[in-house]
Amino acid sequence: MKIVQLITRSDTVGGAQAHVQLLCQQLLQDKHQVQVFAGGEGIFHQQLSEQGISSLPILELKRNLSPISDFKAILAIRRLLKKERPAVFAIHSAKSGLIGRLAALNLGVKVVYTVHGWSHIKSASKLSAAVYKVLDRALSVVTDEIICVSQSDLDYAHDVVKISPEKTHLVFNGCNIPDLPKSTRHFSEQVFKLISVTRFQAPKDNLTLIKALHAANVQSESKKAHVDFYGEGEELGEAKKLVRELGLDHLVHFKGFNNNVTELYGTYDCFILSSLSEGLPMSIIEAMASHLPILATDVGGIKELVSEGENGLMFKPGGVSQLSEAIGYMMNLNKEELHKFKKQSFKKYHDKFTVQDMYLKTKNLYTMRNEC
Repeated sequence: MKIVQLITRSDTVGGAQAHVQLLCQQLLQDKHQVQVFAGGEGIFHQQLSEQGISSLPILELKRNLSPISDFKAILAIRRLLKKERPAVFAIHSAKSGLIGRLAALNLGVKVVYTVHGWSHIKSASKLSAAVYKVLDRALSVVTDEIICVSQSDLDYAHDVVKISPEKTHLVFNGCNIPDLPKSTRHFSEQVFKLISVTRFQAPKDNLTLIKALHAANVQSESKKAHVDFYGEGEELGEAKKLVRELGLDHLVHFKGFNNNVTELYGTYDCFILSSLSEGLPMSIIEAMASHLPILATDVGGIKELVSEGENGLMFKPGGVSQLSEAIGYMMNLNKEELHKFKKQSFKKYHDKFTVQDMYLKTKNLYTMRNEC
């Protein structure tokens, strides 16, 4: 079976890109033909190439709405679909969901759209959100299957976007961890090391994290919380400025993008993610697979990953004081208490969020549509 995957951005490697790459790796192992179309000529193409995955840049496909570029992208993708003639056209992310489904109209290809959160609606103005809902609802008619990566996203599809339940399926994100090293981090009475794998742009909210870290450390006389940020984005300069203003240069470090960041999880005590909107973050699943407790905003499907007080703690969006208290709580756990959180994180990952489960359920949807 030949499958073409479409994703909007290649200039970053976030959760949606990791999801696509994992699916492609599994499909290739099962002897399927796979190709990825991705907007631009960014680092994601290089990463795919290193894994032996064929990809094509769609130069006309941009992240932001642009009538001229969008029309050109529709034509370019349509030409490629006619040339490649895949059995399944698997589309990821909101912008590609719009462009890709229009490009595939009346081509006879099976269209499967994966929703990685509804942030394009949740973070939009009332007018824009209303327009996006109408578009998503209309395009669902020409979509064979719609995959939601969290129960929260599935409920939102039914209750808010008003998409027919007959079209939708729940397939949790999953990650693959066979080569992750065991933890090398020894418990410390003086330093609590946090890691945040993020982007410095909406809907991520790293300024709240930085402010909360400052407040937590003001309250703690002996033990101090440090955070290492892995990621890039247009708001990085603003985050660095805030760190300087708060005098946190010795506690907050910006590590940039790291393609092998999962190999570093074992050198930290806890994973932290501050955001205004999420689907089911791959970074949190990877952290759970690496035996890390989780501190994360209670948005989207995060409550499906974090059991409060068992494998982590959640806080409200923008909740500086609440996050500060959560950091302080986690930082002051003793060795045995912290170990319980770590153990529960891995158990929750292993029970529900493995790549094998994600792949088999997704492949079954691809195959089912291909045989209809």
